[in-house]
Amino acid sequence: REVSLRQADAERLAASGDLGGYVRADDLTSVVTINLNAGDVTANGTGSYGVFGIIGTDVGASASGLLGIPVRTIGNDGAVARINITDGVSVFGGTGDGAGIILQGAGRMTLNNAGSVVHRGDATGGAVVLGRLNTWNTILGSQPTPTQFALSLIDSVNSGTIAGGSGRGIWVQSGSIENFVNSGTVRGGTGAITSSGRGQVTNVASGTIDGAVVLSGANSVLTNSGLVRLSGPGAVASTVNGDWMQSAGRLELGLDDTLSVAGNMTLAGELGLTLGTPSSTRIINVGGDLSIDALLDVTGDAGFG
Repeated sequence: REVSLRQADAERLAASGDLGGYVRADDLTSVVTINLNAGDVTANGTGSYGVFGIIGTDVGASASGLLGIPVRTIGNDGAVARINITDGVSVFGGTGDGAGIILQGAGRMTLNNAGSVVHRGDATGGAVVLGRLNTWNTILGSQPTPTQFALSLIDSVNSGTIAGGSGRGIWVQSGSIENFVNSGTVRGGTGAITSSGRGQVTNVASGTIDGAVVLSGANSVLTNSGLVRLSGPGAVASTVNGDWMQSAGRLELGLDDTLSVAGNMTLAGELGLTLGTPSSTRIINVGGDLSIDALLDVTGDAGFG
């Protein structure tokens, strides 16, 4: 089932979290597909979005809980949104905390991008943002959205450009990144890729990830055979709560940038470091096994040598 909303409806829903009339059980197998095949999408104004959507957040109440308040069972594997962007097509978000693509709710999103998704705002926004509504309406009035709601990026491919500007390239606020393959460019000043849950990211030989990477969930894996440049304005801290697997390609860290890998790290290909004044800070911290067979390329900054 597909439901079309006017912009005014979307703004009202986003502001109030009011999803009345939507029965998620009816949409457990729904897939809503958006194909952008010709012509750019441009949002103008502060906090505006090139593409905006709300999916799969309302669920039926089960047996009453304490004080007769319905107990809701949260399921996040139902509704799917699929966005396909053709080569030559661009999606531009607005200024401020805007976004090129923003999806709210619970469920899954698949992105196949051969074009460009661009954030033109500040550090509080991003190119591709997946999150949850801040509030929803209940019998007790407006309440914070349950933390169980998750909206994940799954089985996605980027062969184009995802440009977060001073914000983030890909930002999954409450969910995971499952099987994301990059053969294009993903970059962001605040961060290239951020996932609150598990992140499974593959950067192939032609791919570039430029900016901090934060994969917070356990069992995350970043596999690189392209270029990963973990740098940005000021000191950038990247974390992978799992393994880093690099059989070829190049890993770069700028001055005062750090990488923490909770699991094992295999590092072949090249490692590029910018070093300055001697410091006791660990540039790369590995919690598990470390295997290195990489060419070390050092650039000296002020205080080096």
